[in-house]
Amino acid sequence: MTRMSQLATGIAVGIVATGAVIGARGEDRPMPADVAALHREAVVADLHIDALLWNRDLSVSNPDGQVDWPRIQAGGLDIAVFGVVTAGLPIIGGWRLFTWWQGWKRDARRTRWAAAQDQIGRLNELIAQSNGQLELTRTAADVTTALSRGGVAALLGVEGAQALDGDISRIRTLHHQGVLYMGPVHLSGNALGGSSFPAGNRGGLTPYGRDVVREMERVGMFIDVAHLSEAAFWETVNMTRGPILCSHTGVYGVEPSWRNLKDDQLRAIADRGGVIGIMVATRFLGGKELEQWVAHVRHAVAVAGMEHVALGSDYDGFVAVPPDAPDIASLPRLTWALVESGFTRDQIQRIMGGNFLQMLRTYRPGTEVLPL
Repeated sequence: MTRMSQLATGIAVGIVATGAVIGARGEDRPMPADVAALHREAVVADLHIDALLWNRDLSVSNPDGQVDWPRIQAGGLDIAVFGVVTAGLPIIGGWRLFTWWQGWKRDARRTRWAAAQDQIGRLNELIAQSNGQLELTRTAADVTTALSRGGVAALLGVEGAQALDGDISRIRTLHHQGVLYMGPVHLSGNALGGSSFPAGNRGGLTPYGRDVVREMERVGMFIDVAHLSEAAFWETVNMTRGPILCSHTGVYGVEPSWRNLKDDQLRAIADRGGVIGIMVATRFLGGKELEQWVAHVRHAVAVAGMEHVALGSDYDGFVAVPPDAPDIASLPRLTWALVESGFTRDQIQRIMGGNFLQMLRTYRPGTEVLPL
């Protein structure tokens, strides 16, 4: 993040803290009381935030980045799915340089598994510092309990099963550690199959990739199809029976991009009872205004159905975001944008978290995960 973007983020936090909100077209105007009340009353869930990627103290406000505990609270977030990242853009040496720059522990820089465990450890540290307000959850029953106490439910999602370092038995370990979903690949193809990234391997799943997908389904871990190549996406759909989800994406029908899902893919996720998290990354939305995010939401609703659309912001994920929603504290702005676009109260509550919670209640209600 540049110094200029850090400064912008710090200014945005100050604006939110003083009660002013940047309007949809840049003007300052107070948020209507009924919109603020709607946001407070909704169960707000974000399917994908990348705060654990950055080696900073998440327990305090920080001008760096887009997510920390004070801003999670300011944004009214109720369910937070923290991403675990163990590989970056397919640039030789780029990932090692990033982890060195961020001051990652030596072991975490040496193996993918250690990197995943280090990030999970960072979340557990944040939970310990939250005085019981942030709780690690594994089932819908856990989430409901956390919410009933007025807390924030935390879950984990792994981007790229290279994090296993080739050991399929580690899927069960991750599941016990609170990992809700895992994507077979991330920004580049790996030993499991091809990525949607334009350069490199864009093929289907490998035999090892199919074995990993089967084991994920067996233990009850959701399969995240974000970043999969089209070939790998359809192989995953055809070889599994349970729900699949896309934690963070845009839609191709609004912005044709290698990163966005096409209509038949949206329908496939809906047919399997999954949800589609729409991200706020402007590069893939095709514009910087929040209305563009709403356009992606509207298209996903029209194609997949109202019950299958959610929020997966990708905050802190190396992405530019709308100036009107610069960080996680800006989530009420997303609710406001939906109100101004004509969505009903019930529809907004579904999109902002209700659909995701319903998926958990349907497919992961309260049963214990498999024993180690």
